[in-house]
Amino acid sequence: FAANSQETDRLSVDTLVDERTLNEIYFPGFKAAVEDGDMLTIMGAYNRLNGEHCCTSKNLLNGVLRKDWGFDGAVISDWGGVHDSNEAAMSSLDVEMDVTYEFDKHFLANPLIEKIKSGEISEKCVDDKVKNILRLMYRLKMIGDKTAERKSGSYNTKEHHEAALEIARESIILLKNDAGKLPLDASRAGKIAVIGANAARMHADGGGSAEIKALYEITPLMGIRMLLGGAADVKYTPGYWIPLKERRPEISWQADSTKPVEQRAQIRRGENQDDNESMKAVCLEEAVKLAKESDTVIFVGGLDHDYDVEGLDRNNMKLPYGQDEVISELLKVKPDMIVVMYAGSPVEMPWLSDAKSLVWSYYAGMEGGTAIAEVLFGKTNPSGKLAETFIKDEAQCPARTGVNFALSGSVTHDEGVFMGYRHYDTMNTDVNFCFGHGLSYSSFKYENLKIEMTDCAATYGIDRETGDRAVLKGSFDVMNESEIAGSETVQVYVAKKDAKEFDMPAHELKAFVKVKLDAKETKTLEFTLTEKDFSFYDVESKSFCMVAGEFEIQIGASSRDIRLSGKADISI
Repeated sequence: FAANSQETDRLSVDTLVDERTLNEIYFPGFKAAVEDGDMLTIMGAYNRLNGEHCCTSKNLLNGVLRKDWGFDGAVISDWGGVHDSNEAAMSSLDVEMDVTYEFDKHFLANPLIEKIKSGEISEKCVDDKVKNILRLMYRLKMIGDKTAERKSGSYNTKEHHEAALEIARESIILLKNDAGKLPLDASRAGKIAVIGANAARMHADGGGSAEIKALYEITPLMGIRMLLGGAADVKYTPGYWIPLKERRPEISWQADSTKPVEQRAQIRRGENQDDNESMKAVCLEEAVKLAKESDTVIFVGGLDHDYDVEGLDRNNMKLPYGQDEVISELLKVKPDMIVVMYAGSPVEMPWLSDAKSLVWSYYAGMEGGTAIAEVLFGKTNPSGKLAETFIKDEAQCPARTGVNFALSGSVTHDEGVFMGYRHYDTMNTDVNFCFGHGLSYSSFKYENLKIEMTDCAATYGIDRETGDRAVLKGSFDVMNESEIAGSETVQVYVAKKDAKEFDMPAHELKAFVKVKLDAKETKTLEFTLTEKDFSFYDVESKSFCMVAGEFEIQIGASSRDIRLSGKADISI
């Protein structure tokens, strides 16, 4: 918290963001967690925000978080995010964490005690922090008269495995399926080639602070073999070469953790480890040969935690290890090859027009490989949607400022509220995949949009979560036209007719819901839009102001697949 937008120079970079953008883009998620989610703790960001270190910012912590939102939980610093005892003491920070074990030297340890003894800092500053910490402990039943009610945690239970698999299933996104190749019919798949190092690589135990202590992880290759059974003819080759210098140690206490190490050693025996071009050629040759010999080819590539990792930003949006060339060459010999991307952030796809089927998975945890296999072979109907826009190349990104973007000590977010789909859709940028996109093996029909306006809070009441007055209520039908059950994430956008006059994006997402429909089933969905949904943050009044005029209410399957629309005249 907040505006922690980059890893380069993350401990000191000053992120410069205007007040409107903070309140419309960066703050809402945190505010909802505080006001609607009963959040107990929050961590300050490493970066500075408009001149103040986030972990000790009076404006951010004392003002926005405590005063404006009423947060009474505990604020913790990121590890090493505190730089001064006075700043830490006078801010609403409660717990300092650091990367060293010299605890007495932490800014809120002995240095603070000395400043209190000298009278430089009031003891009340410490009292307030202690109250917040004790209040947290009481709420968690760590102290007080209800400690016996505190539940013990559990680890690696059957319920955890089931939850991990269900989450992975829900998250996988079918981006492209032009020829209807997917789902695959296992009985007709014949000889199956799985190509790509990410098919056999584990990701859960890497990436920095995001890593998890998974007791096991099902890779895509394992998932495919497990789903098809031992009789299936599934062959694997890495397809692209990952140089040793780009590898991080893959050490685990799992019983079979040495197996991938042994396999790598066999591949490289007698080879010059510095001859990357030679190894790339060998891997590509083997991949093309296997593809020609196979009936079904599945390429699993993407990124890994040498690229999607804490502490580093990617230099560009290109796939590493020469994957673009590998994919292009394989598509020449197998035009119906299925491409699976496994990554934590978007990549350029120069081969996209040649690929007929494309599945995207973010790092899906310990059951990710199972879920991918189920989607590929139709055991799971994909229902994920993109929460970001996939652009064609990085030059299209409004935040792109060059390779030295952080060396000046500050980064100005001069795109303002026009970031992500708000920028791309307003500028009508030609992108690979728009915000909210995601296909299904089912097909859905939208119809019967109805919109009712009101200028009286008594009609629809006050929104329970935000306290905003309801402005309109709408309903529409969604029908599953296919013969199989599926889920669709329906999205509601609001578009101001004269958006440019108010410096507003072409449209903005205001509501969404995932609805599960059986074959041929129809459901009626309802939504309510409030004053806030037709407002922008006014810097002068320091509040959200509703805009009068004509709006369009859009119902879509993505930000650019609008199925229904209706007019709404807003008066103040």
